[in-house]
Amino acid sequence: MTNIVKLWKENLDTAHKGEIIVLKAEYPKKSSITININNTQKELFDEIVKDPILAENALYSALMEGKYIPGWNGSKHTISIRFIGFPQRIKVKDLNSKHLEKFTSMRVVVKKINSVKPRLVHAAFKCNACKEKITYVPVEEDEVVPPSEKCLCGGKSWRFLLRSSIKKDYQIIQVQDPAEDGGSSKPEVLTVKLLDDLCGKVQPGNIIVINGIYRGQQKKQSATLDTYLDAKSIEITNKDFSKIEITEDEIREFEELAKNPDIYDMLWSSIGSVVKGWEAVKQAILLQLLGGCEKITADGDRFRPDFHILLCGDPSVAKSKILRSAYNLCPRGIYASGKATSAAGLTAAATKASDGGWEIEAGAAVLADKGMLIIDELDKVDKEAVSSLHEILEEQILHINKAGISADLATRESCLAAANPKRSRFDKYQDLASQVAFAPSLLSRFGLIFLMIDEPDKTKDREIAKHIINSHRGVTHEKPIPIETLRKYIAHAKQSCEPEITDEAARMYEEYYVKIRHSNGESTIPITPRQIEDIIRMSEASAKTRLSKYVEPVDVSRAIWIYEQAMRMTATDPGTGSIDVDKITGGMSSSAREGMAELKKLRSEFFEQFEKWPSKKELKDYAMQKGMSESSAAYLTRELWKEMGLNAY
Repeated sequence: MTNIVKLWKENLDTAHKGEIIVLKAEYPKKSSITININNTQKELFDEIVKDPILAENALYSALMEGKYIPGWNGSKHTISIRFIGFPQRIKVKDLNSKHLEKFTSMRVVVKKINSVKPRLVHAAFKCNACKEKITYVPVEEDEVVPPSEKCLCGGKSWRFLLRSSIKKDYQIIQVQDPAEDGGSSKPEVLTVKLLDDLCGKVQPGNIIVINGIYRGQQKKQSATLDTYLDAKSIEITNKDFSKIEITEDEIREFEELAKNPDIYDMLWSSIGSVVKGWEAVKQAILLQLLGGCEKITADGDRFRPDFHILLCGDPSVAKSKILRSAYNLCPRGIYASGKATSAAGLTAAATKASDGGWEIEAGAAVLADKGMLIIDELDKVDKEAVSSLHEILEEQILHINKAGISADLATRESCLAAANPKRSRFDKYQDLASQVAFAPSLLSRFGLIFLMIDEPDKTKDREIAKHIINSHRGVTHEKPIPIETLRKYIAHAKQSCEPEITDEAARMYEEYYVKIRHSNGESTIPITPRQIEDIIRMSEASAKTRLSKYVEPVDVSRAIWIYEQAMRMTATDPGTGSIDVDKITGGMSSSAREGMAELKKLRSEFFEQFEKWPSKKELKDYAMQKGMSESSAAYLTRELWKEMGLNAY
């Protein structure tokens, strides 16, 4: 022990001299000292690993003997020691009995936080006999126990003094392994107890490095221990896209790969190779995985780098397989299924804790921060959760206001979702909003919407059949790039590339925006500022595919092509053949508006001729007699009945 104390004093005088100066100047306002164990001698490091309590006590003795802090009486409860920099980390799922009472470090994501409360750390007791002697007893395992020894006066009875007891802030949080670090679909959750200045530092969704002692607590004479982490320090990490380890050799390999003129095609064709076709969808997902560049203006406004994709399609067009492929490639992704996802599971929940306080638990959208949120069967998600998605997708923040709790949780992620139509299959003659189970305002949050319709095509169907048969026969579908290499390449490109927009690229954006805005006259709106921003994000992502420093014309052309492919699927007016954004968001297309005007004229004409207002069927049949197609007549009569507040079906 004496030798360890001596080593600590030497270490404090050299490697941690700066921390001592700060604590000396700010004590008692500042009551903790941070010790980076990477800056300690090997003997001290080994002691912390072997017996953290003994090492901590030795450090307290060194601080006292060295008289570093004027006014400090040596009491442990007035100064906290924060060990950081532990190089050996363990996953939550790997914790077991051999780690009990050992110093442990782990990289985790915060799942749940409780409200901060005061807690007794040393209970004060006064002797009832002499009324003078005050004894302080450490509070352990939430029990306040009177002193076992007698007072100097011989008295054995003690009175608890709340006012004189030592109190500190106390908070309980729950953490789990991040998705990119091996977190499973049902990850293990670890309770962490925070004390003093560690409280209130984290929010649900934060990725942190937490250091502490893994402890077990017995309850009600049970042989099974309730385990928790007694936190000694928290290191708030920079929440990168991924924590994938990429070696220098791999970086050199990626740089060589990026020089291949076919790198873009190699990357997107490696996505969802088990699925035949849907090239535009796969290219869009590749660019979504990479993302654009975040920008902060001088006024503090933020331009998000992420854009969102929605796949709307008939059953059995491989939407779920494509989503799973994206999930497997995303270093940090959260997968949610609409059928099994509640509002709290998707967003966050504020609930009453067992101790009477409140706790905030992160849902999928919060846990996916700085990654990708993937939602299958969005049409089956709880309506309350869907409503929350508006804020999450556009502002990339989730506001919690409940029972006095006010919190802003970051949701800085891209969203890839899939949805089925309300009536089994999509009708390309109807607007998209009327065929899905969520509001048009949510549709507008998705930069790209692909309508995946199962249309018979002999050549295409034969190719799909061969593809499926070969899969069942064990014939592998060669991928230009292996999945693990592709995963690392995407992570490296996202982390290391911030391509700048060249003057030529900027001119292309401007010219395209003006050209397409006025290509169809004034009756339609083919593009809005929201879409041009997504085109910019996609072109920046395209530049990242070759690890380029600049956005070039080829990148802009790719982004425009993908945008137009999506719009042709979802926003083409069948009457005019032109692109009309209103067809997506629920407003009528220009041809539908013209058709509705014509139908109203026919309704008035029917009244004049037959001296009664027509039923829905009568009006539909009358419109068909006047030359309107059956699909248009059926659709327009339904819309007219909606407009009149009548049953549309």
